[in-house]
Amino acid sequence: MASVMILVIPTGLYLIVKQVSSQKGIRVALLRKKEEVDGKVVEMLGGIETIRVLNTVRFEVAKVEKSTEERRKIEIKHHIYMALYDAAKSLNEGFFHNCGDRLIDLSGLPEPYFKRGYLSLRHPVYEYYESTSRDSPHPG
Repeated sequence: MASVMILVIPTGLYLIVKQVSSQKGIRVALLRKKEEVDGKVVEMLGGIETIRVLNTVRFEVAKVEKSTEERRKIEIKHHIYMALYDAAKSLNEGFFHNCGDRLIDLSGLPEPYFKRGYLSLRHPVYEYYESTSRDSPHPG
């Protein structure tokens, strides 16, 4: 059981490295799309008088809208991938947390060792909450 728990570190590290490496490609693509939109806007501002006289505002706006729509699709794809990576990291943490609980149950150590803090595996926030809720002057 303990050997299974050791896998939490490489599994978590693998997920983080994969997430960061995939982010870089998407972020570069988003940056390029943003540069493309900026270039089109600057170009339009340079010829704003021509655009007004020729009445091609709709055409120019359509060009910018196409680029921004492509950028929006890339951003949505990015958010979906990041949500999937976060879900995988949460599943990894939950699985190995449950393995740790099972290992404690199988260890045979009496429960008071864990409650007194000799082998505290609990988060300090929970311990603080439990200590303050017991000493609370409010009934109930």
